[in-house]
Amino acid sequence: YETLSSILSDDTACDEDSGKAVATVESMWRTNVQLTSSMMIPLIQHLIIAMLENQDQLFIDVYAKMVVPQLAVCRHSNYVYLTEVLLDNVYDETKLHKIMTVLQDSYGCLGITCEDIGKPQGYYGDSYLFCSDEDYAEPVLAGYVATADVREQAKIDLDIHHMKILMSFENEHYWTMAKYIYMYGKNSKQKDPNFDDDFEQLFTNFRSLHSLARSDLRQGTLFYNEIVSYTDNPYYADYYIMDVFNKDRHGSVSAEVRSAIISNMILTQVIYSYVLGELNDALEHCNTGKRSKESSEAWDEVAAYIIGSLEGSELGGADDFSEGELLWSLGNKRGVEFNRVNDDGYAIVNSAVMNYLLSGKGQIEHDNCDNLERTTKNLSHMLLIPAIQTVVKYALSNQFLPFSSDDVDIYNGEIFAKFLIPIYGKYSQGSAKTLQNNMIRNFQSLVGDGPQAVADAYLDIADDFGIQCEFIGKSFEVNACLNYKPELKSSSGASTAPSSIWRLAGVSIFLVVLFHSIL
Repeated sequence: YETLSSILSDDTACDEDSGKAVATVESMWRTNVQLTSSMMIPLIQHLIIAMLENQDQLFIDVYAKMVVPQLAVCRHSNYVYLTEVLLDNVYDETKLHKIMTVLQDSYGCLGITCEDIGKPQGYYGDSYLFCSDEDYAEPVLAGYVATADVREQAKIDLDIHHMKILMSFENEHYWTMAKYIYMYGKNSKQKDPNFDDDFEQLFTNFRSLHSLARSDLRQGTLFYNEIVSYTDNPYYADYYIMDVFNKDRHGSVSAEVRSAIISNMILTQVIYSYVLGELNDALEHCNTGKRSKESSEAWDEVAAYIIGSLEGSELGGADDFSEGELLWSLGNKRGVEFNRVNDDGYAIVNSAVMNYLLSGKGQIEHDNCDNLERTTKNLSHMLLIPAIQTVVKYALSNQFLPFSSDDVDIYNGEIFAKFLIPIYGKYSQGSAKTLQNNMIRNFQSLVGDGPQAVADAYLDIADDFGIQCEFIGKSFEVNACLNYKPELKSSSGASTAPSSIWRLAGVSIFLVVLFHSIL
């Protein structure tokens, strides 16, 4: 309250001419986010005490109804479970330990810590009733064990998740809140370098998707020049997203369409580009020598921005593939649709991504920077396979739609196609032209050459990627390998034959960990 009063006490705080109003809004947003998180602490504490003391169901209901709805912006499975046991049914004390585990798993999403909640007096002997923040300092992301504390970086997916919820409504006030989350951040904290750690909680800044979209880390990365040349603007994604928020673009379409445009632009043009920046950062630190710590931290950040916090710690990520919001989740969703799932139940693309993450970590630890460069390039290419599958998915759905339609699938297809066109163009102008002619509206029929032609466009660049068509798979009548001609492939050794690359995808993660020291 005092911080907000101080912000607004300046007579020029809301002066738009001087630009002070923009800074005021950002400061108020940051303070309000912290204030909202702090208000959750006593509510959760009261709910825990009410359950521990097995108080009247009325008291449990009161606190549960204040706490559980707030978890809608967190992991969906946690929200569903707590809704079922605390709101839909009478509290069952035999489920206390499971309830506490799920609650504690949601603290980070709510912007609070184990220390904030503390230990309930008189129950110190039951370790399920309290947690330690140190236990989460080296997070496990879908099976990847980070050695740096990248919890906050991973929580950037919560911003996307929260934005999607707000943008699902036509209400403009909700859309304004979604825009503020994009511009100023909400869930991914970062330390303010202007203050000591003692003041960290009071002067917390938030990492924002807007800041990722404009980060200098993107410069000089793989595909950066091609994307900038195609869009004619190094900040194309950020301008485009803000234009959609402000209705300067697509202002007459539905909330569903605008939400899809923003969400997919963030995933492709913002998150993927920033991941490439972190990969470059890790490689540069490795090449400078004696900086393995910085390189290792950057590599863990790569994993955080690929996987995110919503996937959980289990190998392969969340059981419900709809829970995630980042590239890992996209890979799992497309893996199911294209029948490319491994024996552990998640996408073979993500299995390969995990192998590269573990391999790169080992190469950094042993200063093997030459092989790390190859790993970063391979990982960069592998992360594109789900986007390629997505373009094929929308080629299938859009082939019967008129180009003038406002169907959300047309916009989805265009966003992913515009992302891939400059990347394809780096290796084959013909492949890029196929995407342009079939997926981008040009006052002619959509997907005029058919969805198989869209899938075939990848074959001309498969050698350059070093990833063959079997990774893409089949969906309905489209088979990514239908027109694969092995006799036409290069003999340079740049790529691996389909059957061989398929076997490589199944390489055990255990073997990667075991032998990374000699990579």
